[in-house]
Amino acid sequence: MQYYNRKVEQITETEAWRELSGLAGKRFNPIPADWMNRLVFAACPDRAWPILRDAQKAILRRMQNARLDGLQLDRSPRNKNGTGVYTLKNADGQRRPYRIQIRNLNPLIASCNCSDYCLNSFGICKHILTVVSAILKQEKKISATMLNAPAWPQLPFLYWDPVRPWRGAGDWLDRLRLVEPPGKLDQMSKAHLDLLLLCKQDRSEDDRKWWLLKHSHADQPKKRLHILQVIAEFLQSDSRTASDVAIERLLRWDLDKTERILQSRTLRANLPRHLKGLKGKLYAYQREGVTRFFDSGRLLLGDQMGLGKTVQAIAIAHTLMASDSIQRGLFIVPASLKNQWQNECLLFSELPVQIIDGNPQQRARIYRQCKRGILITNYEQVIRDFHLIEKWKPEFALLDEAQRIKNWATKTALYVKAIQPRFRLILTGTPMSQGYQDLFAQMRFLSPKILGYNSFYSFAANHLEYSEKYPGLIIA
Repeated sequence: MQYYNRKVEQITETEAWRELSGLAGKRFNPIPADWMNRLVFAACPDRAWPILRDAQKAILRRMQNARLDGLQLDRSPRNKNGTGVYTLKNADGQRRPYRIQIRNLNPLIASCNCSDYCLNSFGICKHILTVVSAILKQEKKISATMLNAPAWPQLPFLYWDPVRPWRGAGDWLDRLRLVEPPGKLDQMSKAHLDLLLLCKQDRSEDDRKWWLLKHSHADQPKKRLHILQVIAEFLQSDSRTASDVAIERLLRWDLDKTERILQSRTLRANLPRHLKGLKGKLYAYQREGVTRFFDSGRLLLGDQMGLGKTVQAIAIAHTLMASDSIQRGLFIVPASLKNQWQNECLLFSELPVQIIDGNPQQRARIYRQCKRGILITNYEQVIRDFHLIEKWKPEFALLDEAQRIKNWATKTALYVKAIQPRFRLILTGTPMSQGYQDLFAQMRFLSPKILGYNSFYSFAANHLEYSEKYPGLIIA
């Protein structure tokens, strides 16, 4: 079901609706609180009051962030009714790299290609809130058309529903729809025809045909890659088609993930040959851990202390280097363990390994001169040397004692998670004292899209239940 089409009129007189209006007050001005209520109820159908309240608070935080950032319109569409694609700039005039697409105001039908919109499952972000506020301040742009039904283009349109269902895998491809305009199309592009071959008809609505994918093939990467390539061709096809601006980012994420999985499984098939280059033999459970990494190229290894997580990590790095899958790997470890990691690497493998140390000029020289090999740094240095790491572009990153990023909002965690290697490995033998919050923080580095949420607040609002008596205590 499309999020703009969910009916909420029957709950406008409920206590929850009135409470949400009171919570919002005038903090969404100039956007009416009722518009935001409609968005919350559409994103959280049939949910308890605490979830509705937390969803409202999450959207309010986005409004506050938009104001703090001083976001303002940069480029606007030329039409007179306010629909179309916008761009924004900061208070200092610097253009933001996002495109905001407005198709209707109430119910709000909008899209943005920022990561928050793609992941938060609200159908809103601070960029959309900024644009809608700007439109409402220019009352001459508001038309009756924008307050009734969405404006569909008169050409095939690829649409994505941003609201993730409460049950199921939440695969973004399952919420993709090809919407065809009324009447018979004079001519179809090859990309359009290729996409139709992968679809089945979902429904007809206002004389428009809605098509959805027959299969998303989430567990068959080769078949999924073909689907993604067909969608990519549709997005790049001629002016006879159009699409939701968020789809390009979602597609790029999925292509990268699917290609990594295929590459990892090729390495897994050749693992015995690559492991022969190690100076020691792995135990059966260690070999199992290494094999598991090459299921997808990402792994959280939580073996107890003393079971040889270090050796497994070295075996993984050795395989990636020996197969030429990577040229540069970064080990992020506690400062007191840097020498130990170097010694273990030299003991078990032929990995070219070097410790990052010295003054800023010396550290910069190490990054600049290392064209192929493993560099070992510590968490504090990641903050100081982030610009060097970003320029060096590691293809593999290992986090040892990963509880150091358990608080997802700390400066260390934010910098570590900003590193974007293709292959990622987390080692931790420490119990997660904060439970879900610790796990969320570590998974956000390992695979930012796997949980489908941009912040712990969104994840908690959708999946956790807190005690009313003891704030912060998770009871379900």
